[in-house]
Amino acid sequence: MVAVCTAAIRAIAPRASGTFNFDLRESTRGEPCITEINAGRFPSGTIIFDLTGRVNLAATFVRVASTSPSPA
Repeated sequence: MVAVCTAAIRAIAPRASGTFNFDLRESTRGEPCITEINAGRFPSGTIIFDLTGRVNLAATFVRVASTSPSPA
């Protein structure tokens, strides 16, 4: 599945970088089919994981992108 998603992004924009969210379905022949690509945003379910631990994924990405030091 990762190879299919990577190939799709490279076909659209060979030098793409950042966050991408894919929706995939499987055909009756077992082939992965991309039904949607959302560029530049996190999937809505990500915030559920933020509630289970001490790390907020979106805030971490912003901090890394801005090269701000981590909070103490």
